Amino acid sequence: MLLVDVIHRIKNEYSKGITFYHANGASEYLSYSDIYKRAQKMLGILQKHNITAGDELILLLNNNCEFVIVAWACLMGGFVCIPYQTTEYNISLLGNFLEKCHTPYIIADETSLDLIKKCTSISEENILLFPERDILENETEFVMYESGEKDEIVMVLFSSGSVSDPKGAAMSNENIVSYLEGYCSSYTSQDIFVNWLPFTHNAGIVMSHFAPIFLGVEQYLVHPLLMMRNVGKLLEIITEKKATVTGTIRMHIVQMTELARVSHNHAWNLESIRAFVVGGEPISYMEIQEFINAMEPFGL
Repeated sequence: MLLVDVIHRIKNEYSKGITFYHANGASEYLSYSDIYKRAQKMLGILQKHNITAGDELILLLNNNCEFVIVAWACLMGGFVCIPYQTTEYNISLLGNFLEKCHTPYIIADETSLDLIKKCTSISEENILLFPERDILENETEFVMYESGEKDEIVMVLFSSGSVSDPKGAAMSNENIVSYLEGYCSSYTSQDIFVNWLPFTHNAGIVMSHFAPIFLGVEQYLVHPLLMMRNVGKLLEIITEKKATVTGTIRMHIVQMTELARVSHNHAWNLESIRAFVVGGEPISYMEIQEFINAMEPFGL
């Protein structure tokens, strides 16, 4: 199985999909079938810009829905998907990053494009602006890439601490699918995933985005900026959607623990949770125990 086969399996899934919680607090739902169709049209747009199988596509997109559509299009077209952080600092280092690529293209939103113009001297020749949403409603010709191999690189992830001297983790079809087969063996078709971790990290894109697709279950994707402004947002969504699987980082665990200690007058109900994955940085046993104790009144 290739990673693109994982999304092919849910192309006709209308009853389940992704709810996107945007940075401004608004939410948007798309079924897996809707996303698949939009990704096909995005593939056609990318191919019209002469992007071909094996080319690298760097994603500078702040909107999670737009990111997912382009990431799926990359799999469909055989492009190497490279998520990249959209902060001004990271974009200022984009020139160093591009030197490590072979045939790089960039797809950006208007905010990221403005930062590219402000912080770098990169030519706009190979930079695409994410199209208006209504364009993705139009019929577009596209060609599916059907020559993928298990050892073919489909994604490269760069950590936040490595962009000055770029060192990426190249991930093949086999790497990701093998990981999904093992990781998802702990879950079932009844699980519901909530994620706020960024797509630039494995925990955000593989564990929390592709894993629920592999299982064919519902997922809720929360923009990291929304979480930073509202530490308890994750717990609110778990309560509302009766989510069973979620993940976060140590810093957020500590913040949620403190939030629960300040007041017990929260309407959280965490009884549905059966897996709370913590990654990205080391966390002590004491911090985990303090979090569990703080959340016990809310059913964890």
